[in-house]
Amino acid sequence: MHLMLDLETLGTRRDSAILSIGAASFDPHSDKIGAEIHLGVDVVSCQEHGLHIDASTVMWWLEKGGGDFPKPAYPLAKALHLLSSFYMTQKCEAVWSNGATFDIPIVENAYRVLGGNITPWKYWDARDTRTVFWLAGYDGSPTRGKATHSALEDTLLQIRLIQEAIRKIRGEK
Repeated sequence: MHLMLDLETLGTRRDSAILSIGAASFDPHSDKIGAEIHLGVDVVSCQEHGLHIDASTVMWWLEKGGGDFPKPAYPLAKALHLLSSFYMTQKCEAVWSNGATFDIPIVENAYRVLGGNITPWKYWDARDTRTVFWLAGYDGSPTRGKATHSALEDTLLQIRLIQEAIRKIRGEK
């Protein structure tokens, strides 16, 4: 199994505070989607660990009317512990996100700021959906305009699209 990861954050930098984490296990070579997890993250805890809050992103969330943020909002260390446990119990061998420069680097930075915590995956296990979408011949990202800004809903959308793109590349239906 692989893990798809999506974050909702309070910025776009690698050191951004995390609002929520959505993740689900899946088989990239079939239509199988396994277990899912949706974690709220306590922003004060993120700030206490030095993670950045961008005022323009806060304003964007306020103008949008909020998002789908699960309760409870766990302290950063607990949320990352739960994510690690989920990755391991699902026996994941790779982690995916929609783009190479956002979700995975932000969550990896959050693990780093906690000190002794390290990601449950190795750096070579990171996968990027946008590269596969490009190889499948998609014009731009098929997720553009479809994001719900719910970390879990976006995770599930990204899984369905990556499974479809892999089938397309392999010439399967």
